Amino acid sequence: MAPPTPLRIALHVRPGSSAPGVGGTFDDALVVRVRARATEGRATAEAIDRLARALSVPASRIHLERGSRSRHKVVRVETADPTVHDTLARLRATPPAPTS
Repeated sequence: MAPPTPLRIALHVRPGSSAPGVGGTFDDALVVRVRARATEGRATAEAIDRLARALSVPASRIHLERGSRSRHKVVRVETADPTVHDTLARLRATPPAPTS
C-alpha cells in the first residue's frame, strides 16, 4: 500500500445543529454540522469524528491544523485511499441541510 498522502480540508463547523451531518460548502469550506455546542472543544471533536465517518478514515488519521477556537478550521487527513478525493467531491456537491 502507498504511504499516506496528506490532504488538507477547510471546514466550516456549525455547532448546536439539530440535523448533524457532513455536506455542502460555505465560503469554499466543507460544512460539518454537529450537535455539540462550541465549548471545551466538544464541537471540534464531534466534527472530526463525523468527517472521519463520512470519509471512511480512522479519526486518528485526521489532525486539526488551524481553528481550534473558530468555526473555520483546517484539518489534515493522512490517507493512502484514492477514493477519499471522490468522496470529498461528492460531499462538497451535496446541498447543505437547513440551518438550525
